Amino acid sequence: MNKKTQKWTIGLLVVFISITMIGSSFYAIFLPSNDDSKYTYNKEAVEEEYKARKEKVEYLIAKTKEDPENVDLKIALADAYFEKSELSNQLFYDEYKDDINKSVEIYQSVLSEKEDSGTMLKLATAAFYQENYDLAEETYQKVLEKEDTFEVHYSYGMFQFYARKNYDEAISEWQKALKLASNEDNKENVQKMIDLGIEAKTSAGDQTKQETEADK
Repeated sequence: MNKKTQKWTIGLLVVFISITMIGSSFYAIFLPSNDDSKYTYNKEAVEEEYKARKEKVEYLIAKTKEDPENVDLKIALADAYFEKSELSNQLFYDEYKDDINKSVEIYQSVLSEKEDSGTMLKLATAAFYQENYDLAEETYQKVLEKEDTFEVHYSYGMFQFYARKNYDEAISEWQKALKLASNEDNKENVQKMIDLGIEAKTSAGDQTKQETEADK
């Protein structure tokens, strides 16, 4: 993978997180630099945002204890754990795993009471990050049966690309997302992922060809 592709990969993962789970504030923590080969990691910004997200988790824990039957609060808490995990991953890996596990657990609890496509997509994404790929696949399939949206196809394409290394399926999902993109930024980001998928597919094919020739 060349340097330009590496930059796109980092940036588009941030876009993926923003589209599927959280707000755009996370993007400011990884600042595009003039150097095409890397993104600038702003440690001070990460630490400040981490504190804010930790406080949000603690606040929502207290609120859910006061009103344990409130489904909206439960979803908000699961969202908050996931948002926090994006930063604890940079600072405290054991805490990151705990955050992801709790977000998955709460989303599953909510879905056991009431099925909702938005919550299912969040569960699929969190399970993807948890590396529970069977749960992620199963949940994505349920969402795809119910929804035909930009977010669903984009997210499932990311899963196929990064978790399954299934480049054909990833490209197919992103092409569906491209048709559903509502603005130019989304179109541009999806097209970059399609191009990245084609490049990865070509590279994988070349490697397979070389290995086959070496075995002869």
